[in-house]
Amino acid sequence: MAKLNEMIQEFRLSINQSVEALAMMLQLTIEEYEALEKDWIPSDETLKEICALFEWNYNDIKRIAHNSPTFSKKEQPVTAPGKPSASKSAALFDFHRMLQEARQKVGQTPEGIAMLLNIAPDYYESFERDKVPSDDLLRNICSLFSWNYQEVRRQVINRSTPRMAPIQPPLSLKAVQAKLPKKEASFLPVREKEKETLASRLYQARMELGQNPDGISLLLDVSEDYYLQMEAGKIIPDPEMLKRIAALFQWNYNELKLLVHNENIHRFQPVVTELNPSSTFQTHKLQALQEEIKKYWTQIQPEKQEMLLAQLEVIRDTAKRWQAS
Repeated sequence: MAKLNEMIQEFRLSINQSVEALAMMLQLTIEEYEALEKDWIPSDETLKEICALFEWNYNDIKRIAHNSPTFSKKEQPVTAPGKPSASKSAALFDFHRMLQEARQKVGQTPEGIAMLLNIAPDYYESFERDKVPSDDLLRNICSLFSWNYQEVRRQVINRSTPRMAPIQPPLSLKAVQAKLPKKEASFLPVREKEKETLASRLYQARMELGQNPDGISLLLDVSEDYYLQMEAGKIIPDPEMLKRIAALFQWNYNELKLLVHNENIHRFQPVVTELNPSSTFQTHKLQALQEEIKKYWTQIQPEKQEMLLAQLEVIRDTAKRWQAS
């Protein structure tokens, strides 16, 4: 492992990101990124992409790469065993040139075509350079330009093994944070804050960033299904997950924790039952105690609420045993 490979690995671990997420951000295959952390010294073009994402000085990193003892033999991208080693430009030249010429023929800009395809402009531009879209997106492109989908797909597959673009690459953590609006402290009425939930905040933030659930789940290092359940309000994230969410969207962690607590307080609040008016003195005393607990419950810190709940569970279990006897 050369110094550059070690630096790349240490950076990924320092930001607590998965191999899959960084591979997608750099628009590399998982195998190519794994080689970056082992012994592959990439080309200058790939080095520029790495430096831009990691905010490294390109000249310093280039000097480290060129001084690596494996630079001369590891300069070319790694190809999987048994696959053709034809260059990327040769493999994808016909498709991206055909796409560019078709766009120019209809007098459209990359932004215009991206809008028609409902994708980000920079994502579309990657198809005019060296990437091939997924089958679903390729079908939409063929439909837009009245191409024969089966014929185009066959030609793309037969021309070596192209580097396929991800469904839609998520933004880097810094890019996501940069797009978030810098909001000043707001003093909204209490009734408006009570309507806000974690699920609504997650959905609104994702829409403002123009990200899909897959991209946000990668940045939070959770499955897409888990993220969608949080966005739907079906699960309560633990404190560690709340810290990740707060760090990603630059939200105040304590405020977020309080929001989740107030949103779900009804799940933990003791149930006060209506008692028979003809009950005994002890029963009326129990009712009075329940009313007092209910009165002060919302003013107690969550940690202390948990302690009280534990004590109530002991009382409940004791009551069950006495009832059985």
